Amino acid sequence: MGTALPPTLAGDDFAFFPNVRPGALIWTRDSAALHHPAYDLDDGGIPRGIASFTGLAQARLAAEAG
Repeated sequence: MGTALPPTLAGDDFAFFPNVRPGALIWTRDSAALHHPAYDLDDGGIPRGIASFTGLAQARLAAEAG
C-alpha cells in the first residue's frame, strides 16, 4: 500500500465527508475509469483490496486496544 499518488481531478463528493468525520479515499488501482464504456473490473484487484482493508481494520483495532 502506498500514499504517493499524483493529484487527480476525480469528481467525487466523498471529499466533503472528512470535514465531518475522519476518513480517507482509497484507490485500488483498477483499469479504465469506472463509468467508461471500456471499464472491465480487474478481478486480481479484489484480493489486494480485501487485504488492504483488512490490514487497516486490524491496525485500527490494535491501536484502540492499546
